[in-house]
Amino acid sequence: MRTLFFVFLAALSGACGTAAAEPSTSSSPWGPILILAQTEQTGAPALWVHNEQVTAAWVGADERGVHHDARVLSAAASTEATVLPLPPVHPYAQQLYPAADQHSHLLWLDAHENGENRLYSALLTPQLSVQRGPTLITDNETRRYAALPAGNGELIAVWSGGLLAEPSLYLQLIDRAGRPRPATRLTTDADWPALVRANDGTLYVFWLRPSDGSLHQARITDDQLSASQPLDHHPDLQPGDRLQGLHAALDMTHLYLFWNITRVDGSAETGWMTRHLDSIQWSAAAKAGLEQPEGQSAASSVFETGFNSGATIPTQPGTQFLSHVLPLAGQFEVLPLAAQHGDEIVVVYLKGGMVRAYQPITAAQLVGLPALHVDQNRYLYLAWAQPQPAGTARLHLASLRLNTGAWPVSQDN
Repeated sequence: MRTLFFVFLAALSGACGTAAAEPSTSSSPWGPILILAQTEQTGAPALWVHNEQVTAAWVGADERGVHHDARVLSAAASTEATVLPLPPVHPYAQQLYPAADQHSHLLWLDAHENGENRLYSALLTPQLSVQRGPTLITDNETRRYAALPAGNGELIAVWSGGLLAEPSLYLQLIDRAGRPRPATRLTTDADWPALVRANDGTLYVFWLRPSDGSLHQARITDDQLSASQPLDHHPDLQPGDRLQGLHAALDMTHLYLFWNITRVDGSAETGWMTRHLDSIQWSAAAKAGLEQPEGQSAASSVFETGFNSGATIPTQPGTQFLSHVLPLAGQFEVLPLAAQHGDEIVVVYLKGGMVRAYQPITAAQLVGLPALHVDQNRYLYLAWAQPQPAGTARLHLASLRLNTGAWPVSQDN
């Protein structure tokens, strides 16, 4: 994935925009779509939504070189893009997480001075000052990572790294001040970690074993793996195909696992499977897709999502396949996914292990993953990168919350 990122960067041209967010010409059922920035990035910006404030971060590049950029949007005011004083080399895989006192943790992968790839962090204030960082988190070659809030402003991170021939899975805590604790090795022959936590505190971890391509699951208890077992099914990877990532998710009754694949011909697809929380038996792996029943429309929808996201179109599993799937973190009655469907970016709603409804948001052609977040009032926030003919990509943000009249969208030009 890192190679793809750099190839894309090398192919892009033009300076990156850092102007204030502005409404795009695109419309959506959620109202205005904001343009956060124009930059050389394939995936969505990192987002953190808290107390009616959205913090967004992305990788910018201009005559000064490559840099971390960020901005804050809120109902009261929105800031200009800020270049963070975190001099990177080739940063990617940015993510934002909550820290204490309304601060945020920014995580990313980057090249270390010894040539190895490492995980870094920074602690940001609500005004985007860097309180700590860049902080080196991992102490050896780092391939991929997944993280979740651990409570009290701390983070739990699971990352893969070590020997290239046989990577291991490590568990590491980042405290509320952004300082790493010593890492604990969970298992060997493991890569592509995915994390999800249930409301009762159960922490599930998934990974792929490189030696045979099998998927595995376990719980993390007292910093160790428990109830570890292989899964009966795994991604169907053919020679030349590339796995882009694993993502785990929950609703109140089912556990879900998704994987995004780029095929050798360049096409993208998503596979998935599910199981009941009270069972150990997983469904067969399948391509994620939906089908709109005859005669149904958004106006006739009766499916209750439990989110402030507007009307939905009832649907069922089908052969209108999805790609670039990213599920919402957290455990709710309904599980929302952001995905590419045809030439649109959509939000799909699952419940009880089944696809139940979806919402077309706007026309888009994703190259990297979108981002999907929720605030305390259950408004959904969807962000994505839309490639432009000139070579850069526009970073978009959409939410029904932006259309309530409390956010100064029309003034933020």
